[in-house]
Amino acid sequence: MHDMNVSIPARAALRPIVTRTLAVIACLVAACALAALTPLSAEAYEMPRVCIEATVLEDGALHVEEERTFAFDDEVNGVFWTIPIASNEQGRPSWVDVASLSAAIVDEGGAERALERVGEAQPGDDGVFTVTEEDDAIRIQLFSPHADDTQATFRLSYGLTGAVMAWADTAELYWKFVGPDWEESSENVELTVRFAGADASGEDGVVGENFRAWAHGPLEGEVALDGAVPSVTATVPRVRDGEYAEVRVVFPRSWVPGLAPVGDAAQTERMDRVLSEEAGFAEDANARRAQMQALISVGSGAQIALPAVLLVVVAAYRILCCRAPKADFQQEYLREVPTDAHPATVAASMDDGRVGRRSFVVTLMKLTDEGVIDVSDHPAKDAAGEASYRLVLRDPARLAESGIDGAALRLFFREDAQLASFAALSTCTSGDASTAEALTSGFTDAVERDLKVRGLVASVDTFKSVATVAAAVLFCASLILALATDGATLLPFGIGLALTIVALVIALTARIVTREAAELRARCEAFRHWIERAARTGEAVDFDSEEGRLMLVYASAVGVGEGALRRLVAQTDESSAHAAAGVADVAYAGVASYPYPLMWWFWPHYGMHASPMRDASDAYGSAVASVAVSAGSPAAGTGGGFSFGGGGGVGGGGGGTF
Repeated sequence: MHDMNVSIPARAALRPIVTRTLAVIACLVAACALAALTPLSAEAYEMPRVCIEATVLEDGALHVEEERTFAFDDEVNGVFWTIPIASNEQGRPSWVDVASLSAAIVDEGGAERALERVGEAQPGDDGVFTVTEEDDAIRIQLFSPHADDTQATFRLSYGLTGAVMAWADTAELYWKFVGPDWEESSENVELTVRFAGADASGEDGVVGENFRAWAHGPLEGEVALDGAVPSVTATVPRVRDGEYAEVRVVFPRSWVPGLAPVGDAAQTERMDRVLSEEAGFAEDANARRAQMQALISVGSGAQIALPAVLLVVVAAYRILCCRAPKADFQQEYLREVPTDAHPATVAASMDDGRVGRRSFVVTLMKLTDEGVIDVSDHPAKDAAGEASYRLVLRDPARLAESGIDGAALRLFFREDAQLASFAALSTCTSGDASTAEALTSGFTDAVERDLKVRGLVASVDTFKSVATVAAAVLFCASLILALATDGATLLPFGIGLALTIVALVIALTARIVTREAAELRARCEAFRHWIERAARTGEAVDFDSEEGRLMLVYASAVGVGEGALRRLVAQTDESSAHAAAGVADVAYAGVASYPYPLMWWFWPHYGMHASPMRDASDAYGSAVASVAVSAGSPAAGTGGGFSFGGGGGVGGGGGGTF
């Protein structure tokens, strides 16, 4: 049985909820955009792995082998590094030994394919690299075209001077192994520093005394020392673009016998100053860690508590303010038309104020009973031979009416047509979509106006707006917190988001039932109970009057099913009902005949499989849907965590794709 109680709201009926929902979505998109630290580059990529091995040579030079894995999201010609030309604290230049540069592509098995150094190369070249000096930096471009959604690992080897300094009491490595100028974040960074002259020197490195190390940069990093090798290892989960990671190591001067102090450095004791500076850096870092932990603890609680409060407030408002009042009408059955309101208004009120397909169908039924429209003797057929009911406009003057009836007629009989089919209504946007939208909205607006005039709806827009804004603010704040803490609060973010969504749904679906609406519903329910009982028990219903025929229209409006209406009409004495209809035509259903025109709505005719009631309902639902479619982001130096500060190391730079 076709269910006339299912409502597909028209565009105008959905407009308040859609508007608020779009506002929420806009806030969420804006939050995501603001939370992103940098915009995506033109040729986006990721660096899921960075492995750097550095060896301090006996003359103080630093030999570096850096492997970076690139995951490309777009086609690229290759990748590049930039390494600054600078000076260390002693004034000695820090620069790349260009002659030592070599580059290669490393496959998954570790095999290398060396790139040839050339003077010039063009985009599209493969297997070569170039070295140029620009803006106080050395730029090394590795030409290796790759398609999108591919990965490649590149190895760059070079010598760097100026990263190691000799002092009166110690030697010091101060070096940015990841610079701030990379276009994207460096993930899973590993650094290992070894000392080529340690074994030959005969002097052991004692961790915490003459061998200490610190690292500066993201607080999630860790640094460790091994006095037996000796070596220093630093690991960082992520170095974001714009950030840097550097290492500072003090070790015996005897490990770099070929490096002499510069100027006054030969008389300068360095260890105490380094320990003092690093103690300050560590204190700052520990304070920031404590602040971050406090932020995570308090923020996690707020991410859950505040949405929970919103949910409680919204639910309390829904329970206390949206409770339906008790109607004065308490009878179980009502044997008369329940109201003088338009049937479309009654249908919308019974559907919680939403103007749907039932409102449109009962309006056509009302106009049929009034003789304004009629059924055509010849159904329409489309190109595929499918038949469709057609209506004939008998009283064109009614098109000019400003109320519900006129709006329904203008929607069905567009462009002053006096003959139109249900199939044409269902595809109304195939022509002028804006006109179709205006006509559809015109009908729903007319019904909504009548609902308001009769006091059958009450606005809760202020409550919904406040709830929507509160939900958007909570979501944005919670998202920003989750991003700021590198996902440490993702679990409470998810819980809070679920609570916020529930609160928002409760708020946006809230409606206040007025006393007038409660009274009308009580009368309509009693009327529906009587009609259904009459259809079930065979109780005689008098359709020999205008009010009797109008009962059929209101029975459809209050939600009586098509099957019950058929049984009810079939129980009517055929001759008296036919006379009451005041017409001579008879529509046929099987072997029985029933008065035309009103009863025609309940049975299939002309070889069709569905009744006009069902086809009209489906046609209106399709029209609304098509209109909607067309309209329509550590201080001791013995190892531990990274500290905040530093920045005095040479090296650094960055890179990207081209």
